[in-house]
Amino acid sequence: MSRFFTLKNIIIALAIALIVSAGLFLLGTFLQNQPVSPQLIVAPTPSSSTGSTQTGVTVPTQLTVPPMASSPVPSPTSPPSTSIPLMIPPGFRVPEEVSYREPFEIEPILPSLTPDPETQRLSIPDKDLLFFQLSKVFYYDPDAYTIIEDTGYQVRPTIIDFGHFDPEDLTARPGDNLLWFNQHTVGCKLKTDPKSPFRIEREIGSQEMIILQLYDPGKYLFFCQGLPGSTQTIVITP
Repeated sequence: MSRFFTLKNIIIALAIALIVSAGLFLLGTFLQNQPVSPQLIVAPTPSSSTGSTQTGVTVPTQLTVPPMASSPVPSPTSPPSTSIPLMIPPGFRVPEEVSYREPFEIEPILPSLTPDPETQRLSIPDKDLLFFQLSKVFYYDPDAYTIIEDTGYQVRPTIIDFGHFDPEDLTARPGDNLLWFNQHTVGCKLKTDPKSPFRIEREIGSQEMIILQLYDPGKYLFFCQGLPGSTQTIVITP
């Protein structure tokens, strides 16, 4: 009886061992067939400019990173960012399509070609402003970011105000820059009479100007051929 019991226990132990071995074999096979997640290796942030090697990853000696500007870089056609406003003289404006990296001339704002309904000429304020515009030249200085007057520009302006000369009488020196501006919807053929010391004939378009120098002393009589209006007398002193 005891021998049978001993044999029975041996058989049970062997059966249990076989079951455990089979279970371990199946578990090992199951684990081998499972996908393995890749290992993520992150390069550490270098604390100095010297290179180092850590966990199989080489840290570069220098990281090239595009610089981040604190403010947008202004384009050539945009005014520089500044707290000081650009002071533009009255009656003038900045031309379109200019580069603020280069000097440029400030252009005048021309008056309307519609005359005053009562006088059929420019109003007094518009005429005063136009005289100021014709007698000045301003340009932009990119280094100083300011508008500067060209002090070397010297002219004696005349406005042909819808056929009427203003001023009608002018005294000048030989070689002075004499300017005529045609404030009219039609052109003016500026001429001198035959008695003038020098004969002049020049075309001036609508809202255009010319600059002449007279050197021969004497009295010059100017008029717009074919247009009703006044005449102008210019005396060139000896």
